[in-house]
Amino acid sequence: GTTRAMTSAGLFDNQGNLNVNLDDATQTVTLSSRINHTGSLDVQTGTLAVSDVSGDGDVRVRNGGGLRLSANARLTGSNLALDAGATLEALSGSQITLSGDFSFSITDETAFRFDNNSTLQMAGGAGAAIGDWGNWARLEVGGLDLGTDALAHIGDPAGFVDNFSLETLTIGAGSRILLSDLFDNGNRSGPFGDAEALYVDTLIFADTDGLLNLNGLNLYYNTLIGLDGQIIDQTVVPVPAAAWLFGSGLLALAGLGRRR
Repeated sequence: GTTRAMTSAGLFDNQGNLNVNLDDATQTVTLSSRINHTGSLDVQTGTLAVSDVSGDGDVRVRNGGGLRLSANARLTGSNLALDAGATLEALSGSQITLSGDFSFSITDETAFRFDNNSTLQMAGGAGAAIGDWGNWARLEVGGLDLGTDALAHIGDPAGFVDNFSLETLTIGAGSRILLSDLFDNGNRSGPFGDAEALYVDTLIFADTDGLLNLNGLNLYYNTLIGLDGQIIDQTVVPVPAAAWLFGSGLLALAGLGRRR
């Protein structure tokens, strides 16, 4: 494949949207400068490598597209949605910060990579009340549930490797995050439960107001920075698939794929 280094000049349309659609899936476009934008970021066919991209729009990766955060890179956006053929690489020291949902239907664990010292920060749902689940930000889980002690959040070490696991998950200040298992990432009906699970090496609550609702799913971590009481478990009536897909951007991606 080939790699092209580019700056932001000429990359965005007049609505501030960035669309990457390369002729060859092995090609990579590297954004070599700091970029601030107000629209969406849509990657398909090829890989977009970023070092510092800030925006308040949705980030979508589809149709075999890839998103790579270089070492110590920063990416901010609203919803991040990855379809089944997408790839995501967050190299060492990089951070993804989302004010909305994180959803993915990837079934290949090797296409989902969070390196040492990389972070997913969920900063949505700030101030939403318990029970006001529609205003909580959603985080998809995809790992095979290997146990061993779900109540104490102690997981089998094998679950933290190549299992849609996260190196660091930060719950932002005052954020309210809800786990979801809407998509079958190929790991349901594991040895410790029918649903998929979330494995996190380090779970951080940025302040004492943040909450993480397990929603009946299992969470395993090695280190907790925060209070046990900030992890709650109240099962939520499943959100209709169409509503989730619309909110995460995957419905729009599916529709675009069909039209194409």
